[in-house]
Amino acid sequence: MIKLKLAIIAILIIGIQPVLSQGDSITGMVTDQNNSPLPGVTVLVKGTSNGTTTDFDGNYELKGVSKGNTIQFSYLGMETVERIYTDSKRINIVMTQDATDLDEVVLIGYGESSKKDLTSAISTISAETLAKQTIPNIDQGIQGLVSGVTVTRSSGQPGGAVSIRVRGITSVTGTNEPLYIIDGVNVTNASTQSFNFSRFGGTGGQTAVSPLSALNPNDIESITVLKDASAAAIYGAQASNGVVLITTKRGKVGKAKISYETYGGVQFAPNLIDMMNLREYAAYTNEARQTPSVNLPPLPQFEDPSILGEGTDWQRAIFRAAPITNHQLSLSGGKENAKFYASINYFDQEGIVINSGLRRFGARLNLDYKVNDWLKFGHNINLSNSLEEVGLNDSRNGTITTALRQTPDIPIRNPDGTFGSPDNVLGNTAALNPVASAEIRSSTLERYKINGNLFLDLQLANNLSFRTDLGYDYNTAKTESFFPTFDFGSIKNDTNTAFKSANEGFYYLFKNYLTYSPQFGDHRFRLLLGAEAQKSQFQGLSGQRSNFPSNEVDGLNTGDAEESLAESFEGSSTIASYFGRINYNYLDKYLLSASVRYDGSSKFGPNNRWGVFPSASAAWVVSEEPFMESVSNVWDYFKIRVGYGTSGNQQISDNLFRTLLRNVNTALGSGFSAANFPNADVAWESLISPNLGVELGFLNSKIRLDVDVYRKTSKDFLAIQPLPGFLGSLNSLSFIGIQPPVLNFGEMINDGIDVNLSTKNINKEHFSWDSNIVFSLYRNEIRELSNDDDAIIGTIQDEDVIADLTRSQVGQPIGMFFGFVTDGLFRSQEELNNGPIPAESSISEANGTWLGDIRFRDLNDDGVIDANDRTFIGNPHPDFTFSITNNFRYRMFDLSIFLQGSYGNDIYNYTRVFTEGINRFNSNQATTVIDRYSATNPNGSLPRYSDGDRNGNTRVSDRFIEDGSYLRIQSVTLGCTLPKDTFGKNNFFDRVRVYTILQNIYTLTNYSGYDPEVGSLNQSALLKGIDFGRYPVPRTITLGLNVQF
Repeated sequence: MIKLKLAIIAILIIGIQPVLSQGDSITGMVTDQNNSPLPGVTVLVKGTSNGTTTDFDGNYELKGVSKGNTIQFSYLGMETVERIYTDSKRINIVMTQDATDLDEVVLIGYGESSKKDLTSAISTISAETLAKQTIPNIDQGIQGLVSGVTVTRSSGQPGGAVSIRVRGITSVTGTNEPLYIIDGVNVTNASTQSFNFSRFGGTGGQTAVSPLSALNPNDIESITVLKDASAAAIYGAQASNGVVLITTKRGKVGKAKISYETYGGVQFAPNLIDMMNLREYAAYTNEARQTPSVNLPPLPQFEDPSILGEGTDWQRAIFRAAPITNHQLSLSGGKENAKFYASINYFDQEGIVINSGLRRFGARLNLDYKVNDWLKFGHNINLSNSLEEVGLNDSRNGTITTALRQTPDIPIRNPDGTFGSPDNVLGNTAALNPVASAEIRSSTLERYKINGNLFLDLQLANNLSFRTDLGYDYNTAKTESFFPTFDFGSIKNDTNTAFKSANEGFYYLFKNYLTYSPQFGDHRFRLLLGAEAQKSQFQGLSGQRSNFPSNEVDGLNTGDAEESLAESFEGSSTIASYFGRINYNYLDKYLLSASVRYDGSSKFGPNNRWGVFPSASAAWVVSEEPFMESVSNVWDYFKIRVGYGTSGNQQISDNLFRTLLRNVNTALGSGFSAANFPNADVAWESLISPNLGVELGFLNSKIRLDVDVYRKTSKDFLAIQPLPGFLGSLNSLSFIGIQPPVLNFGEMINDGIDVNLSTKNINKEHFSWDSNIVFSLYRNEIRELSNDDDAIIGTIQDEDVIADLTRSQVGQPIGMFFGFVTDGLFRSQEELNNGPIPAESSISEANGTWLGDIRFRDLNDDGVIDANDRTFIGNPHPDFTFSITNNFRYRMFDLSIFLQGSYGNDIYNYTRVFTEGINRFNSNQATTVIDRYSATNPNGSLPRYSDGDRNGNTRVSDRFIEDGSYLRIQSVTLGCTLPKDTFGKNNFFDRVRVYTILQNIYTLTNYSGYDPEVGSLNQSALLKGIDFGRYPVPRTITLGLNVQF
């Protein structure tokens, strides 16, 4: 019997062999558009069960294929590819991303969701998109890629801050930066994020630095922006300015992959301002010295300007071709029960202005473990060290403004090697050599950062999971500055001074939440319930001493103890939170979501410590309705979304609801006094925002259009109430005065539209072209302050002068430029006699208002020009911003062109107060000043020379308002991904890509300054669009290499 069974089996096997041998065997490789192999692609003979999948390297072998069969290649997130088999034994396939992309998983607060299930306004940026730019800080990479998000660089200095506004401005005097969350952990500013030069000749100035400069952009997998309040409300009190979720890369199942990327390049100043050369300056000085207000003879060395040369070009002396380099090495992989991603990174960027730069070293380790089907845990940790050489900018004494003001007759260095300086400092407004100023000021900011989280996932039952997270963010920051003694001829400094500070901050959060995802027939639910505790604590100290024995010694203990200052500080704050959310899905057609968060903050007193932040949103996928079937071949996707949410802001100092004490020293001895006026009723700043959105897809979603309309209403601003002058003003060094109370008042709205249009223009195997257009606009208006006559003034400090530049009042946008209106020049005696002149002036050529001075409009018709004639003269907010991206791929080559711009915003070009001041002959001027009014040039376009500016020609007025609109070729990326067999069949390279990136190539603008992309001075919403010698964004050319094996 057994023999009979064996015989039958043998016969069956023999009979099967001819069947299996029928048809051909084909092989090939499946890659994506970047020539990276795709593992797990299903390869199937269409209409049969004969199929296979690609291995980790994207290779496959499919047997039993007959001529005429259709071979189908399918992969989640990619468009299905079909090929008819003829006689080719090898078929390589390039798969392209699915145009619909609706099954893509995106982050939401405390979880994730498929794109098709979203009910809120959420945008995502992929690592592939970020890789098309060389960006030192990841916040710069968001620019122009997300509708509704305005990104402007406050400074082009390496490590400089970026102003990010999600759907306009929310807070009047507080921060307007979004909440950044990296792998579930908030990024905090518990340690120093600014640098102060006030002790070393700097007044005001751009001191903010980027809170994300410690993060390596190459480690990032995706960036998700929660734009509307219904999405962000789950983060409650910290989400009024929007939320940016950053996800870092993780290991995937498969063999270990090593990736090395490097790029190097050079940076340049994009353009220079046309300043007078030595001949032009000499002629200007000669004329100025002979005016009645000066009445001095020409300088002997300038007697014949025509024989002089070009003189010193100070801009070329301070700007340089600056190298930029980056090295990144990563290792990833793992098995089903253990996956890892590890990386190290070194980045070095010299600034285009001398004595500025950023160096960063970082390392990351992300681990994921699966113990069994119900237990997973992991750990993410990032370590970084950054060192920034910080230059003084955005002030009269900044390196750039000093270079513009310094005269071309002064050499950079004298023949003996010492720095050149004016022979007579009297009246020279740029007395210090700008090269010397930059090089002798030693100012650094060094930061160490360790952040990450430990997490545990438990699958408690079917559809029920529990996650616990312990996140941490430890920061230290050390600043050092030294201002040495020097003797540059007539310019001397006899007292050297050192300042040092060190501070640290530690932030941690502990969160636990349950997720329950039941399904009852066609009804799907997802419920979230959790609690979270956060604590931030910080401490620091600083010291300053002078009169060190030499410039080579700067230890504070070696300075003069009698010339010393010392400060210390410490503090902490906590937030306790409870949150919940429910999502409902019926037939993938009707979607609902609702959330609530209950936050308590130690920054508020018992009366207002807790706040409730609810939200609700819904979506209707109209394209799933039967009545849409007739147009589905053209109009295949249609979703309507509506949402409403609330969130809050608690960004104030700690303990302002109670009286704080400080130590004071008086003639009667030391003691304590009140440091502030407390306000026990200070409460949350709140935001309410409805949102209406539509998502449209045409031609199998090859054309996607997303449009959102919103209103953001922020109420109860956390703002300081000014105190009467007799109470003094608080000064952190002398402790004079008392800190005013923080009050809640006011209301402001932002109405806006976000548009995103993406198209798959051509999508062939060897050639593809896709485009993306982003369009954003918002309109800001202050609806209420403490009373309708109130206004909030934005000021900058220019040496000893406090200049009122902006005014924020009811009925107007925040931060509007406010000043006088010009009406040409006085060109006749009749105009001079009949026209209004400043109240403090008189008609006089030598000592007052005269022909060639600016005529200001008398807006209140009282016959004099005074403060009552000021009005709104400019708007720093754009009418709209936009970007256009085109991506091309032809076989192994890829090309990306990214254009970005802004339209309708004004800039107050404060730099022209110096370069076109025409009121000091010992300060260089722009070449535009050649066309100034004079007896020999009565038709000149600029005012006459007026020593000391007797008419106030440089007062805050529309004279310095310029159109800040621009269109910029932001980046062009050209790459080549070599075929895998380029180095032979047995090469160990999985991927080799070389590329070049050109950034900030060309800017079309009418703005006369270095760069029309002018952000907010030190992130202040009241000081947006002010160019005070701003460090320009460099033009960059890089060449890079990416290798995977």
